[in-house]
Amino acid sequence: MRDQDMRTGEGFLCVFSINNSKSSADSDLGREQNKQAKDAELSHGSKYKSDASTIDASHIYLIAAHSNVTSDITSPKLFQEETEGATWRFMGIVVLTMKASVIEMFLVLLVTGIHSNKEMAKKIKRPKFTVPQINCDVKAGKIINPEFIVKCPAGCQDPKYHVYGTNVYASSSSVCAAAVHSGVLDNSGGKVLVQKVAGQSGYRASYSNGVQSLSLPRWRESFVVSEGKPQKGVTYPSALTYSSAKSPAAKAGKYS
Repeated sequence: MRDQDMRTGEGFLCVFSINNSKSSADSDLGREQNKQAKDAELSHGSKYKSDASTIDASHIYLIAAHSNVTSDITSPKLFQEETEGATWRFMGIVVLTMKASVIEMFLVLLVTGIHSNKEMAKKIKRPKFTVPQINCDVKAGKIINPEFIVKCPAGCQDPKYHVYGTNVYASSSSVCAAAVHSGVLDNSGGKVLVQKVAGQSGYRASYSNGVQSLSLPRWRESFVVSEGKPQKGVTYPSALTYSSAKSPAAKAGKYS
C-alpha cells in the first residue's frame, strides 16, 4: 500500500502518520517526488503538443498576420483553429479578388472593342455619290437606267426643249424641262430624281412654271420627277447608260 500511495499521493499520509514519528518528513518527500513525476509527465506531453502545433508555423503566422488573428492566444489548439478559419477566409478573399479582376478585364476589353469599332467606322469614309450632269436637251427615253439622279444646268425653261404631259411625262420629253414644268427645279437648274414608269394611253398638255407642255395620244414609256435626294436602300448610278453611242456624254459632278 505504501508503494501505491507513493504513486498517487493519496491515503498514505493518514495511515503512516499514525504508525511512524517520521511521517511528516516522509510525507513531504513523497509529495515532492509525486510533484516531480507529474511535472515531468506534463512537461513531456506539453512538448509533444507544442511540437505538433508548430508544424508549418511560418504559413500559419503569415496567414494569421494577413487575417488579423490575434497573437496572444495561449492554447495551441485554439490558435490552430483560428488560423485554419483565417486560411479559408483568406482563400475566399483571394478567389473573390481574382473573379473581380477577371470581370474588370472583360469589361475593359469589351469597352475597348466597342470604341475601336466606332473609331474604325469613322475612319472608313463612304465614297461620295457622284451625280451625273446632263444637258437640257437630254430626253428620258435615251437613258436606259430605270431610276437615277441627275444634275440639270440653268436655262432649261426654254421652249425649244419639248415636254409632253403633266405630272407624268412621256419619255420623249426633256428631263430637265419636265423638272422645271413640275416645279421640282426652277430655271437655275439643280438635282432631280427620275423614275421610269409604264407608258400612258394619253398625256395632257398644260402650262406651268414658265413651261408649256404638249399633249400626246400614247407612248411606250413614261417617267416622273421629284426632289433630287437619294432614298434609303437605293443605289444610284454615278454614270448613266445611254441607248445609243451617239447620245450626248454625261458630265460628272459631285453630290453634296
